[in-house]
Amino acid sequence: MEASPSSSALPLSTGASAINETLLVGQGAAPSTLALISLVYYSSLLFTGLPTNALTLVVLSRLARQRHKSSYNYLLGLTAADILILLIIVLPDFVLTPLFSITPTPHLPRDTTTLHPPLAVAQFAANHASAWVAVPLTVDRYIAVCHPFRYCTLSYPARARRIVAYVFCACIISALPFGWWPGVRNGGQWAFTGSFDYSGGGGGGGGFNHSLPASLVWFHCATAYVVPCLVFCVLNLGIILHLRCAHGRTLLPRAATTGKTTAILLAITSLFLMLWAPRVGVALYNEYHTHVPSPFPEIANMVALLSSTVNFFLYCFVSRRFRAGANEVLWSIASCRSVPGGFTQGTHSTLSTTSSLRIASSNVLGVKMLTYQQRDELQKL
Repeated sequence: MEASPSSSALPLSTGASAINETLLVGQGAAPSTLALISLVYYSSLLFTGLPTNALTLVVLSRLARQRHKSSYNYLLGLTAADILILLIIVLPDFVLTPLFSITPTPHLPRDTTTLHPPLAVAQFAANHASAWVAVPLTVDRYIAVCHPFRYCTLSYPARARRIVAYVFCACIISALPFGWWPGVRNGGQWAFTGSFDYSGGGGGGGGFNHSLPASLVWFHCATAYVVPCLVFCVLNLGIILHLRCAHGRTLLPRAATTGKTTAILLAITSLFLMLWAPRVGVALYNEYHTHVPSPFPEIANMVALLSSTVNFFLYCFVSRRFRAGANEVLWSIASCRSVPGGFTQGTHSTLSTTSSLRIASSNVLGVKMLTYQQRDELQKL
């Protein structure tokens, strides 16, 4: 049975293409209110997210060198994934494409939404990486809270950097099928928003069986949302239950029960669950229904892509050390001075129960003494 044009389109492509349809280019009509609101929203998202994520990279990189904690490397990878989403998804598809549709340029082709397979692969890889980089961070926090004595030997910055690199490589591999798969809505579409005039395409799916696009849609939803969210829910539930039980029995030191990194992790994963749920719901609904009401795909994309901008403000709200580092970097930029070698707060940092053993040799003895002291306290209890 032949699939309808809209049912087998990749649901993530309903954002900018819908905006372009409402702009009514070439018909002499004024752009719709929703299209203008979307353009203003994504432009604000881009010009807010890029500076804040760049500042987050600087602060986290300095904290990683200073604190020698693997969790900062995972947060660096998460920030890099957010920057990629802003640069290769929001900028070309939700800002430049509608802008060129409103103000057509004679030197540019009429259809500015054409995406090539490498860019499609990059878009899906960035989307998958934004979810999967948080998975090793969740595992790292779970080991730090539930198995603190093993954490010092299992987690260290060099291994964290390798894990982040492996995650990005795996996300690129998982995005490869979306580089050559042509959608069939409106003559064929690539990736998130671009339209590609597939020669075999057409209203009836271009000769492709609907089972292949449907399987890719389900594969994307499972890879980018369902599986990571299951990992988040299971491990975060284990962390919360362990902290409640340990805090009630005073089996953990105060530093382990009130870790800022654990609080950041819980906030990041909770926001991810809430912000991306509407988008996945619209994607699956669009796969089995011929029509989705117009505002819902655009609103779902707006809410989902908001997650690439809010992490900086979340870090500032949770971590005093991050706020101090951001203030120093901003003050150095405003006064045209170089950033000092270490942040004023935390320069003489104390050892934490989640610090790695792969640190300076002068601190190794202190970490061992702290570990032995905690073990003795547990034995006394």
